[in-house]
Amino acid sequence: MGTAYIETTITAEEGGVTLFETECVAEIDYETDHGELADWSIRDFRFDRYEGRWNAAKGVYERVKAGEVWCQTEDLRRVLLSYADLDAIREELADKLHQTGELTYANPALRGDYHSQVL
Repeated sequence: MGTAYIETTITAEEGGVTLFETECVAEIDYETDHGELADWSIRDFRFDRYEGRWNAAKGVYERVKAGEVWCQTEDLRRVLLSYADLDAIREELADKLHQTGELTYANPALRGDYHSQVL
């Protein structure tokens, strides 16, 4: 079993509260079997805080991660899971695992078939 982190954006409306285009990172547990994605599930969500910092060497402001917080309540986790775009997250996971060599595709046509299947 492996763990991957996939950036995603979630918009949710629950009980009169709206989370509009909330950027977060899904922590995913996954299993591969003979170069194919056998199973996966979202374990948790992380929210990163970024700030602009001056990079004197480059002469520009850069976006730098300044902190993170994990989902603190089961209620919020449930809402995020119910509104997450699971197909898009699965596709990102498959792409990431393919780039690292954990997933293999016999030929490009099979990879195209896989992408059309999850779309």
